[in-house]
Amino acid sequence: MRAMGIFGSALALSMASQAGAVGTAFTYQGTLEDAGQPANGLYDLQFRVQDVASAQVGPLLTINDVTLTAGVFTVQLDFGVSVFTGAERYLQIGVRPGASVGSYTILSPSTPIQSTPYAQVADLAMTVANGAVDTSQLAFDAVTASRIATNAVASSEIVDGSVGELELANGSVTTLKLPSGGVPHSRLAGELNTYAIGISVPADSCVDYIVPVGGDINQNDIPLLAMASGTSLP
Repeated sequence: MRAMGIFGSALALSMASQAGAVGTAFTYQGTLEDAGQPANGLYDLQFRVQDVASAQVGPLLTINDVTLTAGVFTVQLDFGVSVFTGAERYLQIGVRPGASVGSYTILSPSTPIQSTPYAQVADLAMTVANGAVDTSQLAFDAVTASRIATNAVASSEIVDGSVGELELANGSVTTLKLPSGGVPHSRLAGELNTYAIGISVPADSCVDYIVPVGGDINQNDIPLLAMASGTSLP
C-alpha cells in the first residue's frame, strides 16, 4: 500500500444556499502526498466528522474523481445543520486513486475542525444589538406564542397602547393571567354604572315583580340583591 499524507484546512468561505441566506457548506482545501511526492491526477476522497471519542457525527461524504495538481485539491463539504453544535469536532479523510474501486486509505491523524463552520451557529443573542430588529423586519406571524418563553416579555417592554383588541385572540386573556388590580377602572372602555332599586315585599309573598330600571342595561350585566337585616327570601 502506498503511503499517503494529507495537509488541509477549512477556508473561511461559506456557500450561499439562496440569495441573501448562508448555507451550511464550507470549502476545504488540502495538500495530498502520495509515496512522498505531491499527488497529481484523479483521486476519490471520503470525509466524515468525528467527536472526541472518534465516533462519526453526521453523514459520510464521498467525492469521486477529484483533480489534484501538485498535490493541491479543493472541495465543498456540507454535513448539514446538526453536526457543528459547538462541541469539539474532527475531520477524518479517506483517499484512493480515482481509477480504483478498492478500499480507502484512512489518513491519520484526523484534522481538528476550527472555527469557520462554527461561525454558522453563532448565538444571535450575542451578535444582535439591542433594538436592531424592529417590526418592519419581522414578517407577519413570524413570532408566535410558542416561540416566546414564559415571562419573556415584561410589562416594561410593551409600549402603552401597542396591544389592541385586534391583537388578542378570543379568550386569550383570562382572570388567571391578570394580577390583582392589573386592569384599573380607568383602562376599561365605557362606564361601570350601578342603579339602586327600592321595593317593598310583603311577608310570605310569592308575587312576581316587574321593576322598571333606568339607564342602559346590557345582557351581561350582573344583578345584585341587598336585603334589610333580619329578612329572608321565601
